[in-house]
Amino acid sequence: MPAAYLDRPLLDPHLQLYWDAFWELTSDRPVGMSVGPIPFSSIARWAQCYGMSAVDNLERLRVIVRALDGESLKHGRTKSGREERLVEVAADDVAGVRYVFQGLTARALRNRT
Repeated sequence: MPAAYLDRPLLDPHLQLYWDAFWELTSDRPVGMSVGPIPFSSIARWAQCYGMSAVDNLERLRVIVRALDGESLKHGRTKSGREERLVEVAADDVAGVRYVFQGLTARALRNRT
C-alpha cells in the first residue's frame, strides 16, 4: 500500500458523510476572477439528494462544509505576483488534509473562548 494511504489522518466514522459531501461539492465552486466558495444552493441540493430533510441536519452540513471549504481555499491559495490561484487539497494529500483539519481545530478552539 502507498505510504500516503497508510499515514492518512484518521477520521471519525460519523464525520465521513461531511468529508464526502465536501469533496463532491468542490466541483460546484463558481470560477470567475478567482475561485469562490461552494454555494449554499449546492449544499442544500446535496442534502436533499441524500435525504437530509431536517433543517438541523442541513445546517450542520452547511457549517461543516463551509468550514472545510474555507480552510481548503485558504490552504490552496498561492501568490504568484498579483494573481492568486487555487491548488486543491486532494483526499490522498496527507499533509494537506492534516493542515485543513489543524486549521479547523484551531478555529474551533479560538471560537470556544
